[in-house]
Amino acid sequence: MWEPADFGTFEICWKAECDELVQEPNRERFFLAVGRLLPIWNLLGDDPEVRRLVTADGRALLGRIVPRGDVNTLLGKLGITGAISLTPVSYTHLD
Repeated sequence: MWEPADFGTFEICWKAECDELVQEPNRERFFLAVGRLLPIWNLLGDDPEVRRLVTADGRALLGRIVPRGDVNTLLGKLGITGAISLTPVSYTHLD
């Protein structure tokens, strides 16, 4: 539920939320198409969600999200053989 707050109260709450996020990083598995995407943009589906991430070693990546169910379809469209096995375990483990 939202409540009105003055700037000072908001600032304190905002900083507390940010401090909490730093302590508990968000871990999420997703598939990201990166690199020269313009030539294959039309193969990436109708949901143009773009994400930027920074890897543990400091590299920044910008790319299009590929939904799990579309990974093998995209690989086929690109002429890449050998499907990726996406098991229920692979959906729940982040290693």
